[in-house]
Amino acid sequence: HSYFHSDDGYSGGVAYVGLTEDRREPVVKHPREVVSLELRGDIPDRKPPRRPFQPAPMTAFEWVNLLDKAATDPMVDGVILTIENPQLGMARSEEIRRALVRLRDAGKTVVAYCDGVVSNREYYIATAADRIVVPPVSTLHVLGLRAEVTFYKRLLDKLGITADLEHIGEYKSASDLVTRTDMSDEHREALTVLLDDMHGEWLSDIAQARGVSVEQVREWRDHGPFVSEDAVAAGLVDGVSYSDELASVMRETIGNGFTRISQSD
Repeated sequence: HSYFHSDDGYSGGVAYVGLTEDRREPVVKHPREVVSLELRGDIPDRKPPRRPFQPAPMTAFEWVNLLDKAATDPMVDGVILTIENPQLGMARSEEIRRALVRLRDAGKTVVAYCDGVVSNREYYIATAADRIVVPPVSTLHVLGLRAEVTFYKRLLDKLGITADLEHIGEYKSASDLVTRTDMSDEHREALTVLLDDMHGEWLSDIAQARGVSVEQVREWRDHGPFVSEDAVAAGLVDGVSYSDELASVMRETIGNGFTRISQSD
């Protein structure tokens, strides 16, 4: 901003510079971009201590932030997400899955590639994508949810240790892990209610994403596991390809004329 005085000439001016990490639509159009992401290994809630010469794993929050960035990036048209045994619980899996849904709602195309053995967790995340692809030799263990409880009383007995804990209330089962060798009726009831609630949400989310009924998802669950070709025939996944063929899968979905960029880019 500058201003002048008619008698005295130039009087002053102010310059403004703005810095942002957001990418803007360029004046000169570039080829569309497809981001290649790999969701695998340890995905902690918080950054672990940094080890020399070893990259720190991305946290669940950083993954959500990255997907949200891709959703608002005007240059990005799609994402190829490779899912291979990510160390995630159901809560963080759902959080990342919701970020993928927001990515699709923003008009971006998502292709999920489930590498290796596909568990309930991997499949649940992948159902947020437009297309699910698996390798020719793989197995889908879509078997529903389960819960395990480990009791330590027998171990403590062998060590000569007796746990001295207060137990107040029928459904307060925390002390049971070191004072009992099996679940009480109340412990089993509480865990069953929690598991039923999680399982119901798991079924309904998959059914909505795949465009089928909840009864169809139950049928998939009851008849699993599936090998690759049977999974395609049943409608659990959309195709069978090797990882080096994913660009062709994306071209079938959004057409030609795009460049693949890495996660860091």
